[in-house]
Amino acid sequence: MTPPNSLPGYLSSAFETNSQSELATTQITSTMTQNIAEEPSYLESIHAAQAEQNGTAHKHHHTHQHAPAQKQLQICEKGVIEILKNGSDQERSFLTKLLGKDNLPSTCVQDRIKTMDDVFAAFDTTREIFYQHCDDKGWTDDEIAYRELKMVAEVLNEEWEADWNDEDQPKWYPWFDRSGSGFAFLGCDFVCTPSGVGSRLLYRSSELAEYAGKQFIDIYKRYQ
Repeated sequence: MTPPNSLPGYLSSAFETNSQSELATTQITSTMTQNIAEEPSYLESIHAAQAEQNGTAHKHHHTHQHAPAQKQLQICEKGVIEILKNGSDQERSFLTKLLGKDNLPSTCVQDRIKTMDDVFAAFDTTREIFYQHCDDKGWTDDEIAYRELKMVAEVLNEEWEADWNDEDQPKWYPWFDRSGSGFAFLGCDFVCTPSGVGSRLLYRSSELAEYAGKQFIDIYKRYQ
């Protein structure tokens, strides 16, 4: 495998090779500053290294010698998405060749976040850990729902935060109709100045507010 110090600038700092040469951890970052005109050669080097390792392992299998462990690449999805959205054409092309078009994550957050399990995964936790923490805190169901909705908003907004100093910035939220025992999504509205709507439950666009209101309506019902 290509040594970390010979990778393109914006990728080299994202490679960390285990001292036992068992694992090469790749975390693609957005540090994209150096020229990457020679990228194809790095891709070829990676493929050649993998082919050589496969051949070596096969040879050692027949001679009953211990084959060296093949290095693995672990890709940071968040970093890949950042490059796909904001990287140069060369950088996106390199990732497409390296990972394969069908393996690239969607840059649309709605495609990636469909359930609370997806939200928990984005926070690097699990359903079991989250609800155990809620039990330990003694939170009521509506308090738990509020925290779930905060997590949903944070993930869907992708680091966007409401700026209350900007009165021209619309901040969207879904709203609902509770009639008797019914509970239905009605639409979205926005505010530009502080209001009764919790700032952590606001969205950067009407599309995201609508998506959250429909996709996670059961949680909003528990929160209301």
